[in-house]
Amino acid sequence: MTWLRQFGLWIVGLLLLALALARGAASADSPDQLARGAEVFTIRCQPCHGDVGQGLALWRLTWAPEDQNCASRKCHGLGHPPDGFYMPNDAPAIIGKGALTHFATARELYGYISRRMPFDKPGELSASDYWAVAAYLLRENGKLPAGIQLDDSTAGAVAIGAPAAAPEALPAGASVALLILAGFVGSVCAWAAVLKWRKWRKH
Repeated sequence: MTWLRQFGLWIVGLLLLALALARGAASADSPDQLARGAEVFTIRCQPCHGDVGQGLALWRLTWAPEDQNCASRKCHGLGHPPDGFYMPNDAPAIIGKGALTHFATARELYGYISRRMPFDKPGELSASDYWAVAAYLLRENGKLPAGIQLDDSTAGAVAIGAPAAAPEALPAGASVALLILAGFVGSVCAWAAVLKWRKWRKH
């Protein structure tokens, strides 16, 4: 019986080792989500939103003066070159104070960028790349919980925008007035009940 138990433990150990090796191989084959998000940001987001996500209006101030007019024919104007595209407005900041706060959750952010971005070719990226860049943007804005893998099952719980403001409390005077009014109404109801009971008792 002893050798049979030892044999069983040996088999279990081998299975656990194989499982660990397979898990390690799978993780080695899958690029880290945040690292991939940084790559996607550099290639597809930075050209319009800035090298650190500060928005085009601020970023272009660091360029040579002759290159700062993005509405010119050689850039994003109506007469842009074949490898360019028309962009009617400056691309907003996507990293920094107040950035992305009009999205309530990471799910909303993903939904928007996967439908509308990149501006010149909306929906061009894969779902995993959109999740990766969303995770990267949230991390850079201090909105990504540590250790989370952003996907359809987790994104709804990751808040971005501020929660709705709680209703303001009534001033102290108003609260006291309401208590007095409630007490008065309660007293009237109680007195009416007593009178009705007395009347019923006489009959």
